[in-house]
Amino acid sequence: MTKEQRIEEMERFYYEIIQNTTNEKRVKELFEEMEANIKVIKEEVEEVVLDPKAKMEQTKRIAEEYRALLRNGHVDREEAKKFIMPYIDVFNKKSKEIAKKWNQRPRTITFAKFIR
Repeated sequence: MTKEQRIEEMERFYYEIIQNTTNEKRVKELFEEMEANIKVIKEEVEEVVLDPKAKMEQTKRIAEEYRALLRNGHVDREEAKKFIMPYIDVFNKKSKEIAKKWNQRPRTITFAKFIR
């Protein structure tokens, strides 16, 4: 459901309640509540869904950044490993798929190989 659809649905919900309400103070409160909720929905950041290739590129970029930070001594090995291992896992999985397809031995990498 898109933001616009959520806003329209919320407006319909509030307008139904407001039509059945006779107290002016309560109507004003409902309008303020509706506006606040609409503002929250508009400010939400929609989650970006990446295709597998874009996800691989993003994890590779992050892994390379942390490799450089590790080499320069800005992060320790364990912290860098948390950000590098997702890329290594994806890389090795893809390597195995390609190797199986072409009946070859997979060329996998380890953390130690990657940080060299």
